[in-house]
Amino acid sequence: MSRRVLHIIDSLRPTETAGQLLVLAKGLAASGLDVHVASMAGNSAFATSFRNAGIQVTELNCRWAVDPIAFARLQRLLRHLRPELVHTWDFHAGKHGRAAARIAGVRRFIASQCRISPSVAPWHWLIEHRLNSFTNRVVFSSEAVRDWYLRRGRLNDRPAIIRPGVAVSHVSSVTRD
Repeated sequence: MSRRVLHIIDSLRPTETAGQLLVLAKGLAASGLDVHVASMAGNSAFATSFRNAGIQVTELNCRWAVDPIAFARLQRLLRHLRPELVHTWDFHAGKHGRAAARIAGVRRFIASQCRISPSVAPWHWLIEHRLNSFTNRVVFSSEAVRDWYLRRGRLNDRPAIIRPGVAVSHVSSVTRD
């Protein structure tokens, strides 16, 4: 049985964050991991790109900032998949994903923060602070995003910066000549 990873993302709209997840998911799958993606939103056109790459996608159809029905769907998915690692992408998915995974018994968590979220309500920060207490690693896409969270006291002692990557292109058979 291969090692299983579940990535949870706010949505699979064609954004930079979803593009980064696609690059990572393809690479992890190519290395032999069993990779799954859960999108908090539904009807995501970019989900086809994941499925075409052989990545299983579940769309949770979350309708509100706190959606108990989508949360229950996510818990069922987690209990079914039993992933070794849950990797959440951005704030909304991080809030739902880490809480549901913790309840489902997952022990390893990575939370990626790829953008600044100035409109987040203060009570959300309390949740984020609690979730960070059991998150193994918080990954930021840049120093600016990390520093923004740091100024708000929202980091655990395990932050990392991983800049956006690009897919490796195929070598062309065309010569310089």
